[in-house]
Amino acid sequence: MADTKTSELPEITTLEPGDLIEVSKDAGGSVYDSRKITVANMAASFTAGNDNNQTGTTYDLVATDGTNTTVWMNNAAANDVSIPLNATVPLAVGTKIAVIMEGAGVTSITAVTGVTLNGTDNGSVVINNQYQGATLTKRATDAWHVNGDIS
Repeated sequence: MADTKTSELPEITTLEPGDLIEVSKDAGGSVYDSRKITVANMAASFTAGNDNNQTGTTYDLVATDGTNTTVWMNNAAANDVSIPLNATVPLAVGTKIAVIMEGAGVTSITAVTGVTLNGTDNGSVVINNQYQGATLTKRATDAWHVNGDIS
C-alpha cells in the first residue's frame, strides 16, 4: 500500500456518524500501525467549548451542559452545582463537564438522590481553592465520576 497525503484524498461531501476513518503510520518493514475512529467520536473531540457563567448560589445541570462545557461558579457566597437524574436531564453517557470555582465562595458539587457520584464518600464534594475545579464525567445512566481539586 502506497502512502497517500490527506491533501491527495478525494473530497468526501457526506459522512455519517457510524462511518469509520482509519489512520495508519508506517511502522517499518511494510507494517502499518492503524487506528480507527468513528465520525461521531471524532466530531465530539472537536466540539467547541461552551462557557456557562453562573452567579447564583445554586445551579442544576441542564441539557445544554453537554461535553466540553465549563460551568463557572462566580459568587462570593457558598454555592452548589447539582447533578440531576437522567430522567430529568438526559445528558449523554461520556459527557464531560468542568466546574470551576471562580468566585471566593466555596463551590460544592452534589448528586441528587438516585445519582451515584463516584469519587466521593457521600455523593458530595467541595472544590478546594478559588480558580480551581473538578471534572464531571457521566459513565452510565445515573452514574458520574468526579476528579480534580476536591475534598
